[in-house]
Amino acid sequence: MSQIEARSVEVVGGFAFDVGVSATSGWQSTGISVSPGETLNISYLSGLWVGRVGDPYHGPEGPTFDAYPGGSNYPLPGVVEDSLVGRINKTVFFVGRQLRLPVREAGVLELTINDIGHYDNRGKITMRVVVTK
Repeated sequence: MSQIEARSVEVVGGFAFDVGVSATSGWQSTGISVSPGETLNISYLSGLWVGRVGDPYHGPEGPTFDAYPGGSNYPLPGVVEDSLVGRINKTVFFVGRQLRLPVREAGVLELTINDIGHYDNRGKITMRVVVTK
């Protein structure tokens, strides 16, 4: 697991973190700790990625053509391959372009592309992460 670069930005009511997520790595720690009772808000800012060289680039929602669910060995089986997924401890969830999630357990947010074998992936996306009470 690698650490991704998070840049803090001021937003109304607190701070947000803009995090870049590479398609060429597995689980990447944002370094953002969350606790029960907080709400995690993640939204797409910019960038494109692809899970297979030669396919069209797309955003964190996954491909809009030939979209297949990830197999049992994917980070989140049954969810569109090459989409953005997250996890806190062992709880894995779909993020896509936008997510609002009540936090149920303390942990550090990690993000990745829903893919296996990152050797043929390309690109990077940037997401904004806001944690509210």
